[in-house]
Amino acid sequence: MYRCLLVPLEQSPLDQVVLRHASELARLAGARLVLLHVSPLPAFPLAGIEEWTLESGERIALRQDEAMHRARHYLEEMAQDLRGKGLSVKVELALGDPVGQIVRSAKEQEADLIVMGSHAHTILGALFGRSTSIPVRRLAEVPILLVRTERQAADQ
Repeated sequence: MYRCLLVPLEQSPLDQVVLRHASELARLAGARLVLLHVSPLPAFPLAGIEEWTLESGERIALRQDEAMHRARHYLEEMAQDLRGKGLSVKVELALGDPVGQIVRSAKEQEADLIVMGSHAHTILGALFGRSTSIPVRRLAEVPILLVRTERQAADQ
């Protein structure tokens, strides 16, 4: 039924909850996994980088490169573990709007299903952009499996 599962990951301990479901489904269906991490662009060029001065544009780009390098390393570790279990896994990094990049990747990778975590957001949090799953559900052209991670979030 499924040939390709897209699994957006956040680099958090909750990824393991999502990966358990996605990997078991991939194993049962004989599907490949695409692990995706999207690094959002900062809302303000210097957000969270108070110690740097305005002339530091190149260093800001370097910091983004470092973040992408850490994300790639994280995804490769997850992929290596899954490959060790006999699964076919591809890693993809993206930069920009998480919702748009998830929808784009699902199309480009010809995903049959998106498997992602569903955090315990309030309706106000969802309205003010804290939820990724709600807009992905509206824009994606493939089914979405939302893995509940609320209990695990409370345990963290």
